[in-house]
This record gives sequence, C-alpha cells and structure tokens, in this order.
Amino acid sequence: MNNSAVRNGDGKLHEAGCGVWDVPDASDVEFIIDAGFGDEAIAGYLAHARPVYDTLNRVLAQLSGVLLLAMTSGKSDLALDHDVYRIALERLSEAHERQRALKAPASAARHHAVLADIVVRLEAAAKDMDALSAILGRDAREAHMRKIIIKLHGAQRLLVATAQPDANITPVDFSHACCTCSVSGKTSSEKII
Repeated sequence: MNNSAVRNGDGKLHEAGCGVWDVPDASDVEFIIDAGFGDEAIAGYLAHARPVYDTLNRVLAQLSGVLLLAMTSGKSDLALDHDVYRIALERLSEAHERQRALKAPASAARHHAVLADIVVRLEAAAKDMDALSAILGRDAREAHMRKIIIKLHGAQRLLVATAQPDANITPVDFSHACCTCSVSGKTSSEKII
C-alpha cells in the first residue's frame, strides 16, 4: 500500500493531500449560539478556532503516526521524506498562522493562549523528530524518542483540555457516527470558555 494513502470504508484510497482531509474555514456561528454560547464574540471566536483546533489535532495524529512507524520499523532513520510528515509540517505552519491571526475576546484569552502552546509543543516535537536520525546509539535514540512522546502527549492533553464539545471542538469527530444522528437538547446554562 502506498505510504501516502489511507483506505476508506469503501476500499478506495485517499492520498495524503486529498481534499477529504481538509478542515473547513470556520464553523457556523449560529450553530454555536444555538448550542448555548450566548455571547456573539465568543461564538465568533469558537467558529474560527475550530479549524485551527481540528488542524492541530490532525497534525498531532500525523506526527504520532510517523513516530510510531519509526519506533516499530527498527531502522535508524525516521524517513522524514514521508508524505504524511511533510503534509503535517505544512498544516502545522498553516495552523500557526491562523492561530496568530485569530482574534480572541478577553473571556477566551486563555483558550487562545493554550492553542498557541499546542502549536509550540507540536513544532518542538517536529524539530526533535528532524534531529532523531542524527542521534547515534540505541539508548540515546530511545531517550530522544521519549522526549518527543512527552511533547506529543502534552499537546494531546491540551487538546483535550481546550475541547468545547457543544461548539464541535473535540479531539475526536463524532459528527458522522451512527449514534450522533439526532440533535442533542440544549442546556439552559450559559456556556463559558
């Protein structure tokens, strides 16, 4: 199987750069307001934060997958010319630009800062992955891989912490799962970030 392709449920392959992986530009502000976020400034922020969040989540998965391949392959190099790694770096750069351009109201400043921290952790992990091939010795490589895993794990924990499920900002997308076909009821309490 081509390293840059993923098999879907119909047996068809999607290349690493296929549009099926694209993240929308923004969520629907009205949906977020209807979900209980009454402040339009927060709803607007969340609408534009969701694509950044989704992209960071995908980059985390891509970097983790490439590292897992390196850990299980038994080879001394990481094969960073892999399409998945290259595309992860491109998406990370795009997410970083979008995160910096994202305007957060004061009540969402912490959320915005954590998104910036996730970017920093993923960039640091990618930089460490670049350096992995030059590290000689099994013990030194394993110690370096542990450092990468710690950075990826930290990014993953922050993704979970910044999730806003009612605004469709979650580390796992259940929007196409069979059990999410019905619309959940609104809560009467005001949502806050």
